[in-house]
Amino acid sequence: MTKLAGAFLGTLIVCAGTAVAAAPMTLNCEFSSYDGAGSKRDVQQIVPVFSTHRIDGTVAVLDETGVGGLAEVGGSEIRLKYKDRMRVAGEVNIEYVYKRGSGQAFVKTRAVRQSPWDDFPERNGIFTIHGACNEG
Repeated sequence: MTKLAGAFLGTLIVCAGTAVAAAPMTLNCEFSSYDGAGSKRDVQQIVPVFSTHRIDGTVAVLDETGVGGLAEVGGSEIRLKYKDRMRVAGEVNIEYVYKRGSGQAFVKTRAVRQSPWDDFPERNGIFTIHGACNEG
């Protein structure tokens, strides 16, 4: 192998070993359908009607509430996972799923600590919210 080919091969190996960071992005969302929301006002405090998510690598921040979370940016969808507190349910897991092809988004929430009243979804923080997002 020539010196030039060896140097080129060495450069390729070094470049392949480094992680490529994704460019920071912003996701602007609007939600209108709060299904199962017996306490719609409480849900809107953790999942605002209009929201801006700042995504940098695997970190996401919801501007309206200041809550930070995890971002999973895939080819066809973006998943954002946050934790926040609701008045009745306590600490709640919040997962946003945004479909890049259609622009549709939905959010599922669920309390971390489940109560024995499964017939009252608001006590367990179980809500599904539908809307739309766009990348900005």
